[in-house]
Amino acid sequence: MGKIAIMDVPILIGRCYKRFLEYFLWKPFAFVTETSQRMNIAVCVLAVLLFVYLVWRKKLYHQWVELALCVILCGFMPLAVAFIYFMAPEVDYSMLMLYSYTLIYIMVIALLERCIEEWNCNGLQSSRTIAQYGRYAVVFATVFIMCVSCYTDYLLTNKAYLRMDFAEHRVNNYFNRIIASVEVQEGYQNGDEVALIGNFYYRINQA
Repeated sequence: MGKIAIMDVPILIGRCYKRFLEYFLWKPFAFVTETSQRMNIAVCVLAVLLFVYLVWRKKLYHQWVELALCVILCGFMPLAVAFIYFMAPEVDYSMLMLYSYTLIYIMVIALLERCIEEWNCNGLQSSRTIAQYGRYAVVFATVFIMCVSCYTDYLLTNKAYLRMDFAEHRVNNYFNRIIASVEVQEGYQNGDEVALIGNFYYRINQA
């Protein structure tokens, strides 16, 4: 925080929201599958629907102060999820540094739990009504979306670790070849300083 200027704080906060929307809705990482992206969108839609349902169920639209506080608190969630972009604005990020994105799943589970509490407080009728079937459908859809989304995230995490392992081996092999080439040069003695001129980037990396 000591290196973050006060004038940059609004920009960094906006950047957090932008990164959250990019990952879940707009433009995720290149290796994120289409199924994973669809599940991310479904999780976001589900969170909004559950929140709107609770607002309607609790009739918070008649209580503007409580409604405003709920909207503000829920609005902090994307900021909390992508807060790493605020704390370290000059760092290159990878999939492995975004574990906090799982907070949205916790939010969905918490909203569903609150909905179930509301249904239990009102009591369950013995007759099978459309409303009850709708409740079962909401619970089933939430569990299904969460399970599929967690499974796709599990696959993405494995892929991210695999990519990192490939990159580490490439770097090690690259510098091993350089060291081997230097050591066979005439006049080289162990301990001599070596200067590398140029850049080291994998500009085309499909791994």
